[in-house]
Amino acid sequence: MSSRPPLVFKSATEDFEFEQIHRLNYHTFVEEIPQHHASPTQRLVDKFHSENTYLISLCGNKLVGMLAVRGNRPFSLDQKLPNLDSYLPPGRKICEIRLLAVEKKFRGAQVLQGILALLWQHGIEKGYDLAIISGTPRQFRLYQHLGFVPFGPVVGSGEAQFQPMYVTLETFETTAREFLRSSPSRAFHPSAVNFLPGPVAVRREVRRAFEQAPESHRGEAFQKDFAAAKTLLCELVKAPKVELMLGSGTLANDVIAAQLSLERKRGLVLSNGEFGERIIDHARRLSLEFDTLEFPKG
Repeated sequence: MSSRPPLVFKSATEDFEFEQIHRLNYHTFVEEIPQHHASPTQRLVDKFHSENTYLISLCGNKLVGMLAVRGNRPFSLDQKLPNLDSYLPPGRKICEIRLLAVEKKFRGAQVLQGILALLWQHGIEKGYDLAIISGTPRQFRLYQHLGFVPFGPVVGSGEAQFQPMYVTLETFETTAREFLRSSPSRAFHPSAVNFLPGPVAVRREVRRAFEQAPESHRGEAFQKDFAAAKTLLCELVKAPKVELMLGSGTLANDVIAAQLSLERKRGLVLSNGEFGERIIDHARRLSLEFDTLEFPKG
C-alpha cells in the first residue's frame, strides 16, 4: 500500500508554492529544455509572473506539476509571431497557456488530468473560450488528442522549438472529455443531459453574468437597462405596455388570471394532470367564471 500523500490540485497562493514553481520552472526550461540560460540560484522567475495564474498539483507540500495561464496582452506568442490574431478564430476571449511542467516521477496521466481539469474550470470562470500555447514537438500527439490545432511557423531554435497551437473551449470540452473523466480533480464535471421538467439548464454566459457583482436597482445604468428590456418586450409581443415581475411560473399564472378577470367573460380550462389542476385553482382564487374539460393524467 502506497504511503505517498494524496495529490491536491489548486491555484497557487502560498509563498512556498511560488518558490517551488520558480525551481520547477528552472529545472524544466533550463536543464531539461534549454530555453533559458543557467543560473547559480537554480530559480527561474517567469517574466509574466505577476500576471500568471498558476494551476498546480501538490503531493504533500511538494510541487509535482504546474501550468500557468494568463489573459493579458501582449502574449508571449505576440512577441514571437507577428500578426498573431490573423491565425486565430475571430470574436474570442483568449488566454495563453504556458509553463506546463511535471516532475519526472509524476508524469503519468493523473497529474496532467487534474491540472487540465483545473484549467477547464478556470477558463469557464474567466470566460475564456480560446486558448493558445507554444507546444513542444515531443508532446504533439497529446496536444492533438486534446483538440489543439497547429498554426503558423515553428518558433524558437535548436532544442527549444515550439509549435503555436490553439484550442476552442467547445472543442476542448468534447475531445478532452474521456481524458478528463477519470481526473482526480473535481473541477471537471461534464454537463449531464436532463430530460426531466426541471431544473432548467443555465447557459454558460448566464452563469458568468451571475458571477458579476449586482448593480443597484436605483442606479442609472440599471434603470436604462430595465427600460430597454421593456421596450424590446413590447416590440416582441406587439403590446403597448409591459411589466416585469420577479417570481416563478405560479406568479405568472396569477398574473394571467388577474388579467383575464378584467375581461368579465366565461372561459374554458383544459386539464389532464397536475398543471391543469393548478390552473383551475388559480382561476377559482381569482373568482373567474369558467368551465373545465378534464381528462385522466397522461
